[in-house]
Amino acid sequence: MTNLRHLSNPRRTVIVAECDIAQVLQENSPTGHHVPSTVRRLRRILFTTVTLVSIVLFLSLSVVWPCNLTPGSSSFLGVGRGRFVMDVWLTRSDLSIELARYDKPLLHYHPDAALIRTRGYGWFVDNLRGSVFEGHGFRFVTTQSDYEFSTHLFETTWSAEAPIWFCLAATAFAPTLAILRRRFRRRKANPAHASR
Repeated sequence: MTNLRHLSNPRRTVIVAECDIAQVLQENSPTGHHVPSTVRRLRRILFTTVTLVSIVLFLSLSVVWPCNLTPGSSSFLGVGRGRFVMDVWLTRSDLSIELARYDKPLLHYHPDAALIRTRGYGWFVDNLRGSVFEGHGFRFVTTQSDYEFSTHLFETTWSAEAPIWFCLAATAFAPTLAILRRRFRRRKANPAHASR
């Protein structure tokens, strides 16, 4: 048996079932609408941010990738000049992202290092070790290396490699979902126009 509850208002008294309490609260609110919750606003902001970032990444890949269709060609982008540095490689078939942690800031080894650069640096190291997990075109690698002729840790890297088709599909997912959601809301707001 459904429990009933009396909700009083200065102008009227409403009797509803427990399952309709949310609707009654909306009808009895001063504006007639729910105030958007903080979680809902944060979720909308997060989705919008992810969509915009995905669009930028998708367009960047779409422009740069055709330049690397020649066998052996690749594009490089490095970001950072502190202890943590991110490097991105793009070839005709794969996209690789690597996060490196140096013993000292990159500026210590290369004082002229730019914050954003298109050329990488090579190192002479010793005692290279690490682990590799790969399968179905994906690859995850963790490495550590010491200074040359030393046992003192110089660099730790974490890298992920994925097929280019997966990267294009992943960056296109959020914009596509946003377009479909917008079309669905338009049809729902104007059913007469949608039925044509």
